[in-house]
Amino acid sequence: MGMEDGDRVEVHHEQIGGGGGGAELPPPECLNVTFADGQGYELFFKLKRSTELGKAMDAFAKRTDRELGTLRFSFKDEPVLPRATAESVSLTCSSLAIV
Repeated sequence: MGMEDGDRVEVHHEQIGGGGGGAELPPPECLNVTFADGQGYELFFKLKRSTELGKAMDAFAKRTDRELGTLRFSFKDEPVLPRATAESVSLTCSSLAIV
């Protein structure tokens, strides 16, 4: 069974056992971030926490055949600028960036 462009893979992680007294793990270095527009188009990115979101914004604009300057990106009703990073706007693996 092969993957085709646009196929979605969902991964769930669950820790079993060992819950008490251990050191807390640092946040993951990479996050899965979803960009979605009002027409229901979604594009998934795997980003490092320190990567500027402008790279993903540019890729989203190209993939949807739009000019980057005509798009406005936001997270939790706050505008997100291209120089922001996932870490600076507190994005998590379950976050959804709305375009």
